[in-house]
Amino acid sequence: MQKLESKMFSLIEKTDLKNVSAKEFIFRMKDDLETLKSKVNIDKEGNKLNPLKLDKLDSFDVKTLAAKLKQIDETTNTHGEYYKIGELCGFKLLVKTEESMKEGMFAKENRFFVEGDGCVKYTYNNGRIANEPKLAVQYFLHALEKIPSLIEEYEKKTEKISTDLPVLQEIATSSWKKENELKELKNELFALDRKIQLSLKPIDQSEDKTEKLENKPNTKVFKL
Repeated sequence: MQKLESKMFSLIEKTDLKNVSAKEFIFRMKDDLETLKSKVNIDKEGNKLNPLKLDKLDSFDVKTLAAKLKQIDETTNTHGEYYKIGELCGFKLLVKTEESMKEGMFAKENRFFVEGDGCVKYTYNNGRIANEPKLAVQYFLHALEKIPSLIEEYEKKTEKISTDLPVLQEIATSSWKKENELKELKNELFALDRKIQLSLKPIDQSEDKTEKLENKPNTKVFKL
């Protein structure tokens, strides 16, 4: 019972922490969304402009930017760290080299991210840059465009957690009450057993005395 209760309260604690963490992420993402809205420019047709700026590259040409991104993807090794490679609408552009095991051998792969002031890292297409130049350059903007859907996803998670948490707390409280009731019942049984033992003790002692008298010679014993 105690192990079950411990697991139950541990689950409640973890669920509560997840809820707090999700709410914190929502707060940060909403800040990032406001930053994006305030800094992104829209053309006459309603499309978001993509002022992508890569470090050590003084060009906004799509093919030149795509070629630089391809070079970074093929030659950079960050050894598991996040490395800044540029900026977009006040957000940092990052690359990270990740290692994985494939067919018994270590393989390295670069993944790309966008990070705002809240340190939330956004990605697109599992962090992989496309080969086609226009799609490659639009990668980071597409990652930022996912912010509204991510906010909605996390809000649904917090809503579900907020619904589940009271249920878990009620179960835990019920289990605690049942355990207390069981303890009280055991105490009552112990007390009752003690009373029975005490009530039997004089009878046992009386019988012992009678047996001793019966064993003595020339002693008359009167039984009632």
